[in-house]
Amino acid sequence: MSFYVDWISVAGADKDDILGKLGIEDTGKVVDWPPDSGYMWAVTPDGRIVVVADLYSSLVPAKLAMLSEGASLIGARAEGNYCTTSVWGFEDGSERWSVHCTGDDEVDLRDELVVEGSPPAALKPFFDESLKARDEDSNVSCFEQASQFAALMSGWGPETERGSELTFFAATGRKPSNGVKTAKPVNKLWFAAFVGVVAALILFQILRH
Repeated sequence: MSFYVDWISVAGADKDDILGKLGIEDTGKVVDWPPDSGYMWAVTPDGRIVVVADLYSSLVPAKLAMLSEGASLIGARAEGNYCTTSVWGFEDGSERWSVHCTGDDEVDLRDELVVEGSPPAALKPFFDESLKARDEDSNVSCFEQASQFAALMSGWGPETERGSELTFFAATGRKPSNGVKTAKPVNKLWFAAFVGVVAALILFQILRH
């Protein structure tokens, strides 16, 4: 389980808009997880846009908030070496809830999972099932359960069955788009000519008087 991965799942947003805000664009090349480098994206059957980054900690909370503007976003982070998983829920630019796995399997599952905010209703039945599974099999880890919850909420998860049927495409980097149109640079020769005409008109008016 040696992997570091961040991913998001967005509902109510356009794919190109999400990729543009991340500063990447679709290459049209089909890829499998894990990608060789960079990002990959897919669409779930219910229309959520999933973007996976092979760079751990590349999707920071401020970026998740920006990506969730006007949409609903699930952000997740999994680190296979230390067995930690985090899941965040954002709505329209604001974080609403989070679930974190401490990675300490020596303590009770109730203490391993740290829940903040107002989590979705799906958490309780999932948590109850996780506790039952843990009671029946002590080898069931918090990391596995948290990863399954992340996959349940986002529609995909690393090394889980959920989302295994998705078709992923590679995405490559480009200049990020923040939704603000930048002004085109002014041609220096035209600007110099304009300044020269204005100066000539001013000088003409002075000489007339």
